Amino acid sequence: MNVGIVREVWRYPVKSMGGERMEACEVTQSGLAGDRGWALRDEASREIRGGKKWPALMQCQAGYVGGGTDTEAVMVSVVEGVVEGTDTEFRSAEPPQKSVSVPVPAEPSQKSVSVPVPAEPPRKSVSVPVPAEPSQKSASVPMSNHVSIRFPDGSVIASDDANANDRLSEFLGARVSLWPVQPASDKAHYRRRQPGASVVGWMGRSKTFRRVLQAVAPYTPLNAQLRGEFSREADEPIPDLAELPGELFEFATPPGTYFDAFPIHLLTTASLDAMRKVNPEAAWDARRFRPNLLIETAPGIEGLVEREWGGRTIRIGGVELQCTIPTVRCGMTMHAQDGLPKDPSILRSIVRDAAQNFGIYATVVDGGRVQVGDSVEIIS
Repeated sequence: MNVGIVREVWRYPVKSMGGERMEACEVTQSGLAGDRGWALRDEASREIRGGKKWPALMQCQAGYVGGGTDTEAVMVSVVEGVVEGTDTEFRSAEPPQKSVSVPVPAEPSQKSVSVPVPAEPPRKSVSVPVPAEPSQKSASVPMSNHVSIRFPDGSVIASDDANANDRLSEFLGARVSLWPVQPASDKAHYRRRQPGASVVGWMGRSKTFRRVLQAVAPYTPLNAQLRGEFSREADEPIPDLAELPGELFEFATPPGTYFDAFPIHLLTTASLDAMRKVNPEAAWDARRFRPNLLIETAPGIEGLVEREWGGRTIRIGGVELQCTIPTVRCGMTMHAQDGLPKDPSILRSIVRDAAQNFGIYATVVDGGRVQVGDSVEIIS
């Protein structure tokens, strides 16, 4: 069943920052190549955090130096070579490339980590100093995997700049550090820092436990924590905890990634149109919702259609995706972005009129290439 075509392709090099609108991108089991390749760590709690804690991140723009990530499978093209909404140009990378040695702080008992680099002619490397921490170890990050970050005032800094952490810390008013994705085996890097996170995470893998937690949450301190996490008002429901991935009860993001929950996020124009009808005063711009693929639905398809796709397999170009759960929405949808003002009515409408969800998550069954104009078909 054909449901439409791909209107927009997006990836977000740094978690919670503005992304790159693309004509095409390779998709692997880990999602779109280069998506959420970097994230910020709160050095006070030593936990990966994003726009929920620091909404100002959403006013920054990020793009890969050279326009792509340094893997053999990646063939990407940014629309007109420009990051959407900025005047920052990211040109295609050309060999030979250099690599940069970036120190990575080690947690207790942490082993050294390395970012694999495909075989190429020998590269030169340069040392980049960053604030030292006890027992530092290092990982090599290829130059084409580094990102350039544009702040709201127009200033730009690259991830391999020795002052990057200081500049980001100054901007956010908190001590932070910028990290590339670490191996999934480095559980300490991704683990939440509240006491008992490992035990709660182990129990959270049981859907029965999550259902019980949902029932008792309103009568415990967890209620305030969840309302803060999802920006829910006192008279609004909290999300269904039973439907969330169990590992998120232990980890800030699924280990080996900086995604909120799943590697792919889909949104349809039918859903945007439906919400415009219930709240016509708001700007229902797809950028607020950070999809990887915006699907222009076929004529006659209306309403919040993708929320019915859970468990279905869809084919997009050369890629097959398994749809999982509707995308639970939080305060990030209402925060200001480049060209979009803060608007709390966006989230209020989603909670009230769309059962708290907008868009749908997916995992990758078969990877390949997706591009603007690809047909979107439900195949099972």
